[in-house]
Formats: sequence, C-alpha cells, structure tokens
Amino acid sequence: MDIGKHKKEFLYNGYTIIKEAYSNQEVEELKREYEKVWLEKVASGEIKQDLTKPLNSLYPRQRDTHLENKEILKFALKESVLNVLEMFIDEEVELISTNFYYKPPTMEGIPFHQDNYGIGVSPGTCHAIWTCLEKTDENNGGMRFVPESHKLELLTPKKVYNDEADTFGGYIQTLEVPDGYDIISVNTEPGDVVIYHGHAIHDSTKNKSASDFRNSIICHYCGTSSKKLTLNYNKIINKKGERIRKRVNMSSFK
Repeated sequence: MDIGKHKKEFLYNGYTIIKEAYSNQEVEELKREYEKVWLEKVASGEIKQDLTKPLNSLYPRQRDTHLENKEILKFALKESVLNVLEMFIDEEVELISTNFYYKPPTMEGIPFHQDNYGIGVSPGTCHAIWTCLEKTDENNGGMRFVPESHKLELLTPKKVYNDEADTFGGYIQTLEVPDGYDIISVNTEPGDVVIYHGHAIHDSTKNKSASDFRNSIICHYCGTSSKKLTLNYNKIINKKGERIRKRVNMSSFK
C-alpha cells in the first residue's frame, strides 16, 4: 500500500479507499458478532417487525454495540487501520462511535450530509472509517462522495424530522451539492475501507437490488487534541480501550 499516495488523495479529495484493510476472516467474524447481537434483540423483543416496513424494521442499524461487545471494539480499534488514519491527520485518534448497517433490499439511502455537523468535534473535525462487509456499488446502496467538499465549512442543512429515520441525531441532513462539484460513486469489496473527513459531503443510494444486503460498519474518530463533542457522542474510547470524556459542544445544537 502506498501510504503517501493515499494521504495525498485524502488531503485533496477528502476521502480515499484502502483495499483489503480487513481480511475475509475478520469480516466474517464481525458479521457473526452482529448476527448474535441481532438474534438476542429479536428474541428479547427489542427488535419487532412492522409489516408496513418489514425489512427496514427487522434490520435496524446497530449503534455503539462496541460499548458492550469486546470483539466489535477490537475490530474498531485495529491498530494497522488506525495507523493509516493517524498518518493522514498526523495525530493519534480516539473512537467516538460505531454504526452497523444491514441495508436490506428496498431500503432508502441517506441524503447528502457532513458527519461533523451532528457529531460536533471541536477544535478540528471527526473522521470516519467505513468498512465494506458486502460487495457494494450504486445499485445496492453504495456510498457517493463529493470530492474536495471537505475544504468547505460545515453547511447548514435542511432538517427533515421523521420518526422513521434512523440517522444522526434523529434527523436527516439534506444538503444541496454546491455548483461546480462532482458526485463520485464508490465501489468496494469486503474488507475495503473508505477513510474520509468529517466535512466531506457524501450520501448513499437506495438498495435497488432484489436480494442483496449491503452490510457495513462505520466508525467515527476524533484526534486526541479535540476538546468538545456533541453530548450524544460523548462516550469516547482511547486506543487502550479506556473510556474518556470531553466537554459538550453546545454550539453544535442548532
């Protein structure tokens, strides 16, 4: 892997794809862990199927399961992967949150948004490592990025409140892609990761496939020099697996 090339791409475009950052074995082990979590929640009644949205209700996102599952935490703190991000930003990182998405057929995508608008890392920004667990493209709900948009400030989105939405902070950010910017679809294989800046505008498409799930996990990180985050994301874990806290970023509440 040419770290210099990837760092240049990350700094210029706001994102880069690292191929085979996780092995097939690590991918399958993580999927088994989430299958156990899912089965426990179905058995306990925490997950209940709604026949008006049968797949979406049966496969909701799983947020911050790393706080109770050592194997998921181990995945999110894999040293060789974090080392790459740290070389990009020249700083050690800490884990903010994890989200596992099943994205079954017919599930809508998440509109264009910037992650740090909701997470509120300050000073600086958050960074994300999105890991592909199933082969993805635009047909089954793959990600799309707006290159160089990370150089913009945080934009003020429209907020569409929706009880059925399951995104950052209980709302969907809807951003218009600024004039003059392109939209690039990202195709990935299991084990690939996409590392991207917290200001990078991105979305994901609807899963239009007949039977393919688009399983993925996204982990958000902050640099150790950051001082504040939004309250909902203040369960930070350092690379030693220790819980730490930062101040609440009140300016992020709009």
